[in-house]
Amino acid sequence: AEWRAAVAGAEAKLKSRGLLLNVRQDASASSTPTSLRIGLCGTELVAGRYDRRCASSGARSTSEASTIRCAVGAAEPTYVHAAVAEGLVTLEYLPCLEAWGILAELRTASYCDGDDMQNRVGSARQSCGLAGVWEGPQLLYVCRSGSPLGRWLPVLGDFPAPVVTEWVDTSMPMVSVDALLSAEISCCIFGALLDLSSADWRGFVRMKREINVCDGYLFTVRGLMTGVSAGQIVTRIADVWGVARAARAVSRRWRAAVWEQQGAWNRALKRLLQVEAARRSSMVRVARPEEALLLVAPSPSRLRDPLEIINDPVFNRCAWGASLVFVRLEAKRMEEDEPTVPGPVSKALAALAPIFIGYVRRLLDDAPVTWASGKLHPMIHREESGEMNWYCNLTNQVPESLRSRAQLLCRCIFGGGVQLLTFAGKPLLASHMSSEGLLRPANVRLCGLDQSWSSTKYWGSDEDKRSNISLNTLQANMSFVFSAPTLGGRALRLKFAALCVPFVYSQEDALRPPLSETHPDFYRMLQRQAAA
Repeated sequence: AEWRAAVAGAEAKLKSRGLLLNVRQDASASSTPTSLRIGLCGTELVAGRYDRRCASSGARSTSEASTIRCAVGAAEPTYVHAAVAEGLVTLEYLPCLEAWGILAELRTASYCDGDDMQNRVGSARQSCGLAGVWEGPQLLYVCRSGSPLGRWLPVLGDFPAPVVTEWVDTSMPMVSVDALLSAEISCCIFGALLDLSSADWRGFVRMKREINVCDGYLFTVRGLMTGVSAGQIVTRIADVWGVARAARAVSRRWRAAVWEQQGAWNRALKRLLQVEAARRSSMVRVARPEEALLLVAPSPSRLRDPLEIINDPVFNRCAWGASLVFVRLEAKRMEEDEPTVPGPVSKALAALAPIFIGYVRRLLDDAPVTWASGKLHPMIHREESGEMNWYCNLTNQVPESLRSRAQLLCRCIFGGGVQLLTFAGKPLLASHMSSEGLLRPANVRLCGLDQSWSSTKYWGSDEDKRSNISLNTLQANMSFVFSAPTLGGRALRLKFAALCVPFVYSQEDALRPPLSETHPDFYRMLQRQAAA
């Protein structure tokens, strides 16, 4: 009964914000693979590999309720998270809902992503009309398709909903030494060494608060480089290319095995640069891999200021991946407003925010975004000019699974302007024409557009022996300016901020020799192909 109430409350909440899609699918198409994989998901605890466990095989859950569920749905398998303790995170068919569900045991904080996750689940339960105190497994996501590979809907979990695919085993089989020179084993070995299709090389800045003793125990915010920088991505690709080049010279059999893998590199590099999806559209042009690698390779001027990149001809004529940092509504504060007391402007923002979430989702063509699912609270922000504005975030904090992961495209226009596009090649401004009807309840009208490029420098923390290492990023900014009568003549701004990937540079990139010196053959090969 509680799960039915949770699903009903989640659907009602998502429908009010324009986020509810058609989740009821044809249940006749049934597919139950041996293992499943969840890669992209707003709840990071859920991501990973799931192995199939059937009730008849003797698999037991950690609670009596889970055992009863497995016994009732014995005809359907239960998938257990392979990296978490047995039964704490499961993907299984729920006969009471006639749907698939992802469940997590959250009775103790030691098996979940800290207290923060419990707080988010507790907030989601309250928004669905459930008790704030619970015991037993929590229903995070639900899928009404006949197969777990269908479309999922967030219930108590965070956006975006998981994308479930069949697990593909890429491990190498155990073979004898005598069989290492056979054609099949050679292809298997080089497939493991040279396969770039599964590489997920991303770099992003994780903010950390530290106590500055010299300034009287004041908190300072520093940036910590997580993942790999732009220079490291190029270096890794050059290293793999060098290994392939050396292996081709050993024998004809090895050469054939290497060429079989290199034939898929072009698509793998586009995926690595996060522009593969854009090739399905003829309205935008993305850089060829050789052009992109030459541009992404760091130079002293780009390390000082990434804005130097927008003057490059290749950057200007191509579209690049963009990862959303935030989407927010913003309006100027009234002089009589108190920073801690909601006034007319903040109350108007809180009322308009749910309407704009559905509108922005339509603009972004349902891209994977961590939409705000709880109560929306406007806050005060001080601009660099000293102006105080109220703002309301339409998205939650971006999880690491979405950091520096492209959700749309950006490109440079009109000598330095910014254009944000969906992967289908449709600009957000053009999408406004077909989505304007969703804003009728807000009684607002689009009257302007602001756009700019910006670069941000962070100072590294002392972790990982990277003391005082500066980090530079390139960011695309766009604002839709609306006139809103409820704001008393004040302009309402819908702000988009997106990180242009993979242009994330660290000071360590400046200490590396140029690519033409470390990998001269690879550098000359890129130049020849770029000029062709």
